[in-house]
Amino acid sequence: MNKKLFFVIILLCFVLSNCNKVDYYFIPDAKIKQNIQTDYGRNNDTSMLLTGHYIESGTNTVLIIRKYDKGSIFSVDDEIFQKLTIQLDEFEIGTPISASTSGLLINYSKGVSGQIRRGDGRYSTSTRGSLTVMKQVENKMEVKIDLQFEVIPTEAFSILGPINENINGYYVFKKIKIDDLTPWLGTPGETPGKEVYPP
Repeated sequence: MNKKLFFVIILLCFVLSNCNKVDYYFIPDAKIKQNIQTDYGRNNDTSMLLTGHYIESGTNTVLIIRKYDKGSIFSVDDEIFQKLTIQLDEFEIGTPISASTSGLLINYSKGVSGQIRRGDGRYSTSTRGSLTVMKQVENKMEVKIDLQFEVIPTEAFSILGPINENINGYYVFKKIKIDDLTPWLGTPGETPGKEVYPP
């Protein structure tokens, strides 16, 4: 194989493998923002996908998972964002918390980053399962998650109908201060695109 071609292939593989991004954080003394002005100059479909993931100061612990998949190099507008935001009230290490527990708030959404202004995506309407905080130290939480969501498309794409999504696994969350959150992680962005593309 030509050495230049080999180098290009290796470089391309490296670049593509670093386009995807996953973030796991926990925020102490926080809560999911409630009763917010949902439009921020956006249509309702876009708001339904994003506003359940805004975080502000509070007395709870908030867990966030943010995933971004760049999609295929041969396709356009197939980048996928995925957001899970969980507000924990009280918990005991090693004790499962049912998704139906009072004080536990869970918001999940998934959509096409390049079509966020159109509101192309789905969001959770009900959640089953449980999560368990397995370990917590100053800057780290280890959490076992076993959640099943019924997710529905936004109004503009309602013909697609509801589906089920699962998030299962053992996750390690790093501590982040609320002042260090970005639109990708949990604050309203100047534009919706800033909330669905990692910086």
